[in-house]
Amino acid sequence: MKIKHLNSLLQACWLLWLAACDPPATSRPYPNPKLTQHKQQHKRGLAENPQRVLLGMRPIGEKWFCFRCTDAGDEWIIDPVHDQAAVKMVRRDSDGNPLLERDQYCSGRRYIDLEGDESIEEFRVECDWKTGVISIAYLGDDSVLEKAIANLPPFSSQTRTAYLDLVASVEKKWKTHREEAKP
Repeated sequence: MKIKHLNSLLQACWLLWLAACDPPATSRPYPNPKLTQHKQQHKRGLAENPQRVLLGMRPIGEKWFCFRCTDAGDEWIIDPVHDQAAVKMVRRDSDGNPLLERDQYCSGRRYIDLEGDESIEEFRVECDWKTGVISIAYLGDDSVLEKAIANLPPFSSQTRTAYLDLVASVEKKWKTHREEAKP
């Protein structure tokens, strides 16, 4: 019962965070603004990939695009023409070291949420760089996936593999789904 409430709380926190950070499409001057690659952050992101892989997070690709950078962190997209939201966010301390990293996966499917609004199905993986702790949040209506997340054991170094296996299976399933949906 506690895990279900925790998942609901995590979902609510993610939604609030998204609402606070991403202005509505109607307030943007145009849907896909011209983006500028931040080369220094791109090099730093690529250099951090070995540690990222050890933690179980998705590595930054050579062709990924660091589009929003501040002293507090970097945000990445894979394809500046098609992506409308960051797929990776890295929060940093005052020395520029990673503190927290979040990978976002989108299925490409829409669903009707509990409030009756149409939303995009998302799966998020967050990692604390200092402790190595991974947490997972899901926004969608797939009861099988919700159950798989609820059945995960409490996170520890011994259970890390279960978390990473779930992430890999969702990523593979959603990638296949998106490829099959292409015209």
